[in-house]
Formats: sequence, C-alpha cells, structure tokens
Amino acid sequence: MGFKFFRLLPWLGVMVLMLQGGADLKAQMLDSSLNQVEIRVMPESVVYNEKFQLGDIAELDGFDIDLVEKLSKLEIGHSPMPGKSVRISSSQIKSHLRGMIHPKQYQLIMPKSPLVSRASIKVDKEQLAQLVIEEIKKTYSKYNEVNVTLQSRLRDQFVPKGDLHYKISRIGSTQKVGGSGSWALKLVVGNRLYKKLIIRAKVEVIDQVVVADGVIPKGTTISRDNLKTVSKDISNESKNYTSSNSLVVGQQARRDIRGNESIKSHLIEEPVILEKGQMVTLVYETESIYISNKAIALRDAKKGDTIPVKVVGNKKTIYGLVINAKRVEVAL
Repeated sequence: MGFKFFRLLPWLGVMVLMLQGGADLKAQMLDSSLNQVEIRVMPESVVYNEKFQLGDIAELDGFDIDLVEKLSKLEIGHSPMPGKSVRISSSQIKSHLRGMIHPKQYQLIMPKSPLVSRASIKVDKEQLAQLVIEEIKKTYSKYNEVNVTLQSRLRDQFVPKGDLHYKISRIGSTQKVGGSGSWALKLVVGNRLYKKLIIRAKVEVIDQVVVADGVIPKGTTISRDNLKTVSKDISNESKNYTSSNSLVVGQQARRDIRGNESIKSHLIEEPVILEKGQMVTLVYETESIYISNKAIALRDAKKGDTIPVKVVGNKKTIYGLVINAKRVEVAL
C-alpha cells in the first residue's frame, strides 16, 4: 500500500495544480466579463447632425465608465439627407471600433437590418408654392392686380430641424413690367444656407394705364381731353409706361398716337414754347446782382433748352437757359 501511495503523489500534485489553474482561469474570465462593454444597436435610430456617433444609434453598458463614454462619442458615419434613411452593418461599426478597443473587450448585439434616419422638417410643396407666389407678389405691390403662375414643378422639401426661414430674389433683370423670369428660393436653417432652388414663374400685371382717347396727331400739345385711363394687362410693357395723366398733360406728341395706345415716355416730349425771333427777357442773377435786358431768340426752344439769344441794340450773342416762354437766364 505504501508503495502505491507514493506512486500516486505526483498525480495528486498535478490535480491540485489543475484545480488552481482552473480557478485562476475562471477568475480571469469573470474579470474579463466585468470589463467588457455591451453595445446594443437599436433597430431604428433618429439622428440630428450631419454625422452620427455610436451613442446616437446604440445603448452601451459596462463597468468602465470612461471607456463607455469614449465609445459613445465614436463617429460611425455620415447621416443621410433629412427625411431619408440608411441601413448600417456590424462590419461598419466594427471597422470604427478597430484600433480603439480589443474585440474581446466588447460584445456587439445587432438587430436585423438596423435603420438610421435623419430628423427633418417637411415643407409641403403646396405650402412652398404659396410662399413663393406671395413673395413674388410683394415685389409688385404698387400695381392694382398681380397674378403669378409657377412654371417649375415643386416637390416636398425635407430640411434639418432648426430655425427655418426663406429668402427669395429675382435672377437677372428685365425691361418688361412682368412676363416670365427665374427666381432663387433659398432655404436657410439657422444662419446656414441649406438648399437653393431655381423656380421659373410667369407674372401677369394689370394696372390703370393712360391711353389716347382717339388719335393724337404729331405735334399736338396734349390736354386731358386727349386722354383716358383704362385697366390693362401691362405684363409685356416696358417699365417706362405712364400711369398718370398729370405726367402727360402739356406734353407734345412726337408722332401720331393711335387710339387706345398706351402713352409711353418715348411718344411725348416737352412742347416748343419759344419760337425763333421771339422777344424774351434775358436775366443775369446772383445773390447780390440782378441784370436784365431784352433779347431775341435765335432758334425754337423747349423748356430747359440752352439757346443763343441776341441782346437788343447789341450784336453780341449770348447763350441762355429757357425758363419759360418769356424768360431766359444767362448760362454760365
């Protein structure tokens, strides 16, 4: 028996060592599980910024608070456009974890096809169209009636959540009152331009317009009896059309003006109020000096013209500014 006992002693030693090693391994495994971070990715996540972090799409648990906080701020990818969604994979997440934490230090729990969506504000296309129309109309507020037809096809717009406001401006300039044109619509979130849309619109403008009440012959000095005011579509008229007869009365027709023709600036001119050979008063006046003399106009003139005049009793020719039919002031 003694001999057998001594032969078993080495084996007993090995068994003791194995038991001790198993205990150490179990302790190591327990310690490893305590330090492991559990990453549970949510089936659906809503993100708000242009890029999203691990903490935006997953719940993280672990005893190492500093490590959990560090992992939660780990950038995973670019967020989709507002109103859009994107699917993420375990390989995408693991590729970002690589080099930051050992694979044995975390447990990644993934649902089937997790989805990341971008938080957004939806701007309905009908709402957007009405906004554009109202803003365009504001630029035509001085006219009686304005109708705006959008020629571009609008779609619902999704913008990031925030303080949303709009800026609308016309692209280029036009010599016509209305007609078709392009407008820039800027969607601004906070102080940042998010999107710019180019919109085509047709503007119909109706206003009270001064027209000829019958034919006005060339050279006629226009009176109120020659004019009438009518409501007319002036969309294709040039911007210099006349809307008040007070700007026309007393002017002279440059050519024959047809009945119901709009009175435009290029159709009228100042009438001739001074004829060649007519006697006028020539005046030179300053704060301290006033000199006048009789003179003879040497050509026909309109108000505001500078013409040569000849002083009576003197052969000298002097140039003067026509003030009215009887007075000319010395031009210096």
